[in-house]
Amino acid sequence: MPSVLFGMPVGTYATISPRTWMWLSNEMASLNSIGVRTNVFTIRDVPVDRAREIIIESALRDNYDYVFFIDSDVVPQPGVVSMALRLRLPFVCIPYPLKIGVLSVYLFDERNRIVRPVEPQTLKQLMSNRWGMFVDACGLGAALIDTYIFKKMPKPWFRFAREEYVHVQTLDKITVEYNEDVYFCLEVKRRLGIQPYVLPTPAHHELLPGLSLDPLDPTRVVIPMERLDFVPLYEQMKRQEQQSQQSP
Repeated sequence: MPSVLFGMPVGTYATISPRTWMWLSNEMASLNSIGVRTNVFTIRDVPVDRAREIIIESALRDNYDYVFFIDSDVVPQPGVVSMALRLRLPFVCIPYPLKIGVLSVYLFDERNRIVRPVEPQTLKQLMSNRWGMFVDACGLGAALIDTYIFKKMPKPWFRFAREEYVHVQTLDKITVEYNEDVYFCLEVKRRLGIQPYVLPTPAHHELLPGLSLDPLDPTRVVIPMERLDFVPLYEQMKRQEQQSQQSP
């Protein structure tokens, strides 16, 4: 059975929501009952990009298969980690509301050559009759990531980034700033060809209770038809490495 380290960065002025802690306790108990090894790593008063680095370093040191990042004020639906594990994908995200009035799901804007967060109605239309979809980036407030990714990626894995380019039509100079989670997603896609898969089971945000998707039944798990090209290659790479480590 796989193992999961739950990582929770907590800001200097933030507190852990009781509902988030209750969800975390129940989720760990549920996973433990089916043989999944779990633990939780909370880290306070450290910039979020550095906090995520420290959590990943701990997961690699203790040989965890996955890290599940969870923000201290995000409350996913019960059973969503088990659902994500059953997909056997390297990178699975759960959407949640952001303070700017959109969801933590980003798609590439071809016209402006940047990634933009999508509105709830747009995501509902995109996910109509689908059990999730691959996207260009997602927030890491609720995300399951295979630690194999970090073994293949150079450090720093997370950082706040600024990108400058010239617009192909207007020739204007444009500066784009990315948070640490969007930067990570774009680097994983660029270096490994892996994109996050977003589930249609939105989480609740304690600070933004009015913005969400209508949840689908999280107990019905369907392996999506879009479990596509990079996944067999990703699994093949992992198997080859494991075999090489076992051979004398």
